[in-house]
Amino acid sequence: MDKSSKKAFFAVIVAAAVNIGLFFIKLYIGLSSNSVAIYADSLNNLLDSGVCIAAVIGLAMLNKKRTDIYPFGMGKAENLIEFIISVAIIFSGAYFGYTSFERIMYPMPIWFSTQYAVIIAATAVIKLLLAVFLKTAQKRNTGGIIKGIAADSLMDFFITLCSLISFTLASRIGYSVDGVAGIIISITMTVQGIKSAIQSCSAIIGKNETELCQEAKKLLESHSKVLKVFFVSCHKYGQNKVFTAEIESDCATSHEIKEMYDRLKLSFKNKLDAEIYISFGGSNEK
Repeated sequence: MDKSSKKAFFAVIVAAAVNIGLFFIKLYIGLSSNSVAIYADSLNNLLDSGVCIAAVIGLAMLNKKRTDIYPFGMGKAENLIEFIISVAIIFSGAYFGYTSFERIMYPMPIWFSTQYAVIIAATAVIKLLLAVFLKTAQKRNTGGIIKGIAADSLMDFFITLCSLISFTLASRIGYSVDGVAGIIISITMTVQGIKSAIQSCSAIIGKNETELCQEAKKLLESHSKVLKVFFVSCHKYGQNKVFTAEIESDCATSHEIKEMYDRLKLSFKNKLDAEIYISFGGSNEK
Protein backbone atom coordinates (compact mmCIF):
# COMPACT_ATOMS: atom_id res chain seq x y z
CA MET A 1 0.00 0.00 0.00
CA ASP A 2 1.46 3.38 -1.00
CA LYS A 3 1.72 6.49 1.18
CA SER A 4 -1.32 8.14 -0.40
CA SER A 5 -3.50 5.10 0.29
CA LYS A 6 -2.35 4.95 3.92
CA LYS A 7 -3.34 8.60 4.39
CA ALA A 8 -6.72 7.86 2.82
CA PHE A 9 -7.26 4.94 5.24
CA PHE A 10 -6.29 7.17 8.17
CA ALA A 11 -8.69 9.93 7.05
CA VAL A 12 -11.62 7.52 6.73
CA ILE A 13 -10.90 5.88 10.10
CA VAL A 14 -10.81 9.32 11.76
CA ALA A 15 -14.14 10.17 10.11
CA ALA A 16 -15.67 6.90 11.37
CA ALA A 17 -14.50 7.54 14.94
CA VAL A 18 -15.82 11.12 14.91
CA ASN A 19 -19.21 10.06 13.56
CA ILE A 20 -19.61 7.29 16.14
CA GLY A 21 -18.84 9.77 18.91
CA LEU A 22 -21.33 12.31 17.51
CA PHE A 23 -23.98 9.59 17.21
CA PHE A 24 -23.90 8.80 20.94
CA ILE A 25 -23.88 12.49 21.92
CA LYS A 26 -26.84 13.40 19.68
CA LEU A 27 -28.74 10.22 20.51
CA TYR A 28 -28.58 11.07 24.22
CA ILE A 29 -29.67 14.67 23.64
CA GLY A 30 -32.39 13.66 21.16
CA LEU A 31 -33.94 11.13 23.54
CA SER A 32 -33.53 13.35 26.61
CA SER A 33 -35.11 16.39 24.96
CA ASN A 34 -37.62 14.40 22.89
CA SER A 35 -36.41 16.18 19.71
CA VAL A 36 -37.05 14.11 16.59
CA ALA A 37 -34.78 16.39 14.52
CA ILE A 38 -31.78 15.75 16.79
CA TYR A 39 -32.68 12.06 16.98
CA ALA A 40 -32.77 11.86 13.18
CA ASP A 41 -29.46 13.71 13.03
CA SER A 42 -27.91 11.18 15.42
CA LEU A 43 -29.00 8.28 13.22
CA ASN A 44 -27.54 10.15 10.27
CA ASN A 45 -24.19 10.14 12.07
CA LEU A 46 -24.55 6.41 12.72
CA LEU A 47 -25.16 5.92 9.01
CA ASP A 48 -22.08 8.02 8.24
CA SER A 49 -19.93 5.78 10.43
CA GLY A 50 -21.27 2.79 8.47
CA VAL A 51 -20.39 4.62 5.26
CA CYS A 52 -16.84 5.07 6.53
CA ILE A 53 -16.54 1.37 7.33
CA ALA A 54 -17.74 0.56 3.81
CA ALA A 55 -15.20 3.07 2.50
CA VAL A 56 -12.39 1.24 4.31
CA ILE A 57 -13.47 -1.99 2.58
CA GLY A 58 -13.62 -0.16 -0.75
CA LEU A 59 -10.15 1.34 -0.33
CA ALA A 60 -8.77 -2.10 0.57
CA MET A 61 -10.22 -3.56 -2.63
CA LEU A 62 -8.87 -0.68 -4.70
CA ASN A 63 -5.36 -1.44 -3.47
CA LYS A 64 -5.46 -5.06 -4.57
CA LYS A 65 -3.03 -5.87 -7.35
CA ARG A 66 -4.19 -6.64 -10.86
CA THR A 67 -4.71 -10.27 -11.75
CA ASP A 68 -5.56 -12.27 -14.86
CA ILE A 69 -9.18 -12.34 -13.68
CA TYR A 70 -9.22 -8.58 -12.99
CA PRO A 71 -6.70 -7.16 -15.50
CA PHE A 72 -7.61 -3.54 -14.70
CA GLY A 73 -7.86 -3.98 -10.94
CA MET A 74 -10.98 -3.85 -8.77
CA GLY A 75 -11.73 -0.17 -9.28
CA LYS A 76 -15.39 -0.82 -10.04
CA ALA A 77 -15.75 -1.84 -6.38
CA GLU A 78 -15.52 1.87 -5.55
CA ASN A 79 -18.63 2.60 -7.63
CA LEU A 80 -20.44 -0.41 -6.20
CA ILE A 81 -19.79 0.71 -2.61
CA GLU A 82 -20.85 4.27 -3.49
CA PHE A 83 -24.12 2.84 -4.87
CA ILE A 84 -24.74 0.77 -1.72
CA ILE A 85 -24.06 3.83 0.43
CA SER A 86 -26.47 5.89 -1.69
CA VAL A 87 -29.25 3.33 -1.28
CA ALA A 88 -28.69 3.34 2.50
CA ILE A 89 -28.96 7.14 2.54
CA ILE A 90 -32.22 7.03 0.53
CA PHE A 91 -33.84 4.54 2.91
CA SER A 92 -32.62 6.47 5.96
CA GLY A 93 -34.01 9.70 4.51
CA ALA A 94 -37.36 8.04 3.91
CA TYR A 95 -37.40 6.71 7.48
CA PHE A 96 -36.62 10.16 8.90
CA GLY A 97 -39.41 11.62 6.77
CA TYR A 98 -41.91 9.09 8.10
CA THR A 99 -40.85 9.71 11.71
CA SER A 100 -41.01 13.49 11.28
CA PHE A 101 -44.44 13.35 9.62
CA GLU A 102 -45.67 11.20 12.47
CA ARG A 103 -44.37 13.83 14.91
CA ILE A 104 -46.34 16.55 13.08
CA MET A 105 -49.51 14.45 13.15
CA TYR A 106 -49.04 13.43 16.78
CA PRO A 107 -46.97 16.22 18.37
CA MET A 108 -45.10 15.73 21.62
CA PRO A 109 -43.53 18.35 23.91
CA ILE A 110 -39.81 19.13 23.63
CA TRP A 111 -37.66 19.96 26.66
CA PHE A 112 -35.28 22.73 25.68
CA SER A 113 -31.92 23.09 27.41
CA THR A 114 -29.30 25.78 26.76
CA GLN A 115 -26.61 23.25 27.62
CA TYR A 116 -27.95 20.85 24.99
CA ALA A 117 -28.11 23.66 22.42
CA VAL A 118 -24.46 24.55 23.03
CA ILE A 119 -23.41 20.90 22.67
CA ILE A 120 -25.30 20.55 19.38
CA ALA A 121 -23.67 23.77 18.13
CA ALA A 122 -20.28 22.27 19.02
CA THR A 123 -21.09 19.09 17.07
CA ALA A 124 -21.90 21.23 14.02
CA VAL A 125 -18.46 22.87 14.25
CA ILE A 126 -16.85 19.42 14.57
CA LYS A 127 -18.62 18.30 11.40
CA LEU A 128 -17.39 21.39 9.56
CA LEU A 129 -13.81 20.75 10.70
CA LEU A 130 -14.15 17.11 9.63
CA ALA A 131 -15.29 18.22 6.16
CA VAL A 132 -12.22 20.48 5.86
CA PHE A 133 -9.95 17.65 7.05
CA LEU A 134 -11.41 15.21 4.50
CA LYS A 135 -11.25 17.82 1.74
CA THR A 136 -7.54 18.22 2.45
CA ALA A 137 -7.06 14.45 2.41
CA GLN A 138 -9.01 14.20 -0.85
CA LYS A 139 -6.52 16.51 -2.58
CA ARG A 140 -3.81 13.91 -1.93
CA ASN A 141 -6.07 11.03 -2.95
CA THR A 142 -8.43 11.75 -5.86
CA GLY A 143 -10.74 8.81 -5.15
CA GLY A 144 -14.46 9.40 -5.22
CA ILE A 145 -14.99 7.69 -1.85
CA ILE A 146 -13.22 10.34 0.24
CA LYS A 147 -14.71 13.10 -1.90
CA GLY A 148 -18.20 11.73 -1.18
CA ILE A 149 -17.58 11.50 2.58
CA ALA A 150 -16.22 15.07 2.62
CA ALA A 151 -19.30 16.37 0.77
CA ASP A 152 -21.58 14.42 3.11
CA SER A 153 -19.82 15.90 6.16
CA LEU A 154 -20.33 19.40 4.82
CA MET A 155 -24.02 18.68 4.24
CA ASP A 156 -24.26 17.25 7.77
CA PHE A 157 -22.96 20.56 9.10
CA PHE A 158 -26.00 22.32 7.65
CA ILE A 159 -28.31 19.52 8.78
CA THR A 160 -27.06 19.91 12.36
CA LEU A 161 -27.59 23.67 12.13
CA CYS A 162 -31.15 22.97 11.00
CA SER A 163 -31.62 20.65 14.00
CA LEU A 164 -30.22 23.31 16.32
CA ILE A 165 -32.54 26.00 14.96
CA SER A 166 -35.61 23.77 15.23
CA PHE A 167 -34.62 22.71 18.74
CA THR A 168 -34.28 26.35 19.81
CA LEU A 169 -37.46 27.55 18.10
CA ALA A 170 -39.53 24.64 19.37
CA SER A 171 -39.43 26.05 22.91
CA ARG A 172 -40.79 29.40 21.70
CA ILE A 173 -42.98 28.70 18.66
CA GLY A 174 -44.20 25.15 19.29
CA TYR A 175 -42.97 21.59 19.04
CA SER A 176 -44.44 21.01 15.55
CA VAL A 177 -41.45 22.91 14.12
CA ASP A 178 -39.31 19.96 15.19
CA GLY A 179 -41.20 17.65 12.85
CA VAL A 180 -40.91 20.17 10.01
CA ALA A 181 -37.13 20.34 10.52
CA GLY A 182 -37.00 16.55 10.46
CA ILE A 183 -38.80 16.48 7.10
CA ILE A 184 -36.34 19.05 5.71
CA ILE A 185 -33.46 16.83 6.84
CA SER A 186 -35.08 13.76 5.30
CA ILE A 187 -35.69 15.50 1.96
CA THR A 188 -32.09 16.73 1.86
CA MET A 189 -30.74 13.25 2.58
CA THR A 190 -33.04 11.54 0.09
CA VAL A 191 -32.22 13.95 -2.75
CA GLN A 192 -28.50 13.58 -2.10
CA GLY A 193 -28.84 9.80 -2.01
CA ILE A 194 -30.75 9.70 -5.31
CA LYS A 195 -28.18 11.91 -7.07
CA SER A 196 -25.31 9.82 -5.74
CA ALA A 197 -27.07 6.57 -6.73
CA ILE A 198 -27.59 7.79 -10.29
CA GLN A 199 -23.94 8.80 -10.63
CA SER A 200 -22.54 5.56 -9.20
CA CYS A 201 -25.00 3.44 -11.20
CA SER A 202 -23.97 5.22 -14.41
CA ALA A 203 -20.32 4.49 -13.62
CA ILE A 204 -21.07 0.80 -12.96
CA ILE A 205 -23.03 0.45 -16.21
CA GLY A 206 -20.18 2.11 -18.10
CA LYS A 207 -21.17 5.67 -18.98
CA ASN A 208 -18.81 7.15 -21.54
CA GLU A 209 -16.61 9.97 -20.23
CA THR A 210 -17.14 12.57 -22.97
CA GLU A 211 -14.57 15.12 -21.76
CA LEU A 212 -11.86 12.50 -21.31
CA CYS A 213 -12.61 11.09 -24.76
CA GLN A 214 -12.21 14.56 -26.29
CA GLU A 215 -8.83 14.96 -24.59
CA ALA A 216 -7.78 11.52 -25.81
CA LYS A 217 -8.88 12.29 -29.37
CA LYS A 218 -6.84 15.51 -29.43
CA LEU A 219 -3.83 13.62 -28.10
CA LEU A 220 -4.17 11.00 -30.84
CA GLU A 221 -4.63 13.60 -33.57
CA SER A 222 -1.52 15.44 -32.42
CA HIS A 223 0.64 12.52 -33.57
CA SER A 224 2.06 13.11 -37.06
CA LYS A 225 1.42 9.54 -38.21
CA VAL A 226 -2.30 9.53 -37.29
CA LEU A 227 -4.45 10.49 -40.28
CA LYS A 228 -7.91 9.99 -38.78
CA VAL A 229 -9.49 8.97 -35.47
CA PHE A 230 -12.64 6.92 -36.04
CA PHE A 231 -13.72 6.61 -32.40
CA VAL A 232 -12.43 6.81 -28.83
CA SER A 233 -14.06 5.31 -25.74
CA CYS A 234 -13.05 5.50 -22.10
CA HIS A 235 -13.49 2.83 -19.44
CA LYS A 236 -12.94 3.77 -15.78
CA TYR A 237 -12.06 1.26 -13.07
CA GLY A 238 -11.92 3.47 -10.02
CA GLN A 239 -8.99 5.78 -10.71
CA ASN A 240 -7.67 3.55 -13.51
CA LYS A 241 -8.58 4.88 -16.95
CA VAL A 242 -8.42 2.67 -20.04
CA PHE A 243 -9.01 4.03 -23.56
CA THR A 244 -9.81 2.09 -26.69
CA ALA A 245 -9.54 3.72 -30.10
CA GLU A 246 -9.62 2.99 -33.79
CA ILE A 247 -7.40 5.10 -36.01
CA GLU A 248 -6.08 5.38 -39.55
CA SER A 249 -2.35 5.96 -40.00
CA ASP A 250 0.16 6.34 -42.80
CA CYS A 251 2.66 3.94 -41.27
CA ALA A 252 4.30 1.88 -44.01
CA THR A 253 5.75 -0.96 -41.94
CA SER A 254 4.94 -2.93 -38.83
CA HIS A 255 8.00 -1.37 -37.17
CA GLU A 256 6.58 2.13 -37.72
CA ILE A 257 3.22 1.01 -36.31
CA LYS A 258 4.90 -0.38 -33.20
CA GLU A 259 6.97 2.77 -32.75
CA MET A 260 3.87 4.97 -33.07
CA TYR A 261 1.91 2.72 -30.71
CA ASP A 262 4.64 2.87 -28.06
CA ARG A 263 4.84 6.67 -28.26
CA LEU A 264 1.08 7.02 -27.95
CA LYS A 265 0.98 4.70 -24.95
CA LEU A 266 3.71 6.74 -23.27
CA SER A 267 1.87 10.00 -24.04
CA PHE A 268 -1.37 8.69 -22.55
CA LYS A 269 0.46 7.49 -19.45
CA ASN A 270 2.24 10.81 -18.90
CA LYS A 271 -0.56 13.23 -19.82
CA LEU A 272 -3.76 11.37 -18.87
CA ASP A 273 -2.38 8.74 -16.48
CA ALA A 274 -4.19 6.14 -18.56
CA GLU A 275 -3.68 3.10 -20.76
CA ILE A 276 -4.75 2.90 -24.39
CA TYR A 277 -5.46 0.02 -26.77
CA ILE A 278 -5.52 0.90 -30.46
CA SER A 279 -6.91 -0.88 -33.48
CA PHE A 280 -6.06 0.24 -37.00
CA GLY A 281 -8.59 0.80 -39.74
CA GLY A 282 -8.90 2.64 -43.07
CA SER A 283 -7.22 2.12 -46.39
CA ASN A 284 -3.67 2.16 -44.96
CA GLU A 285 -4.16 -0.69 -42.54
CA LYS A 286 -1.06 -2.87 -42.11
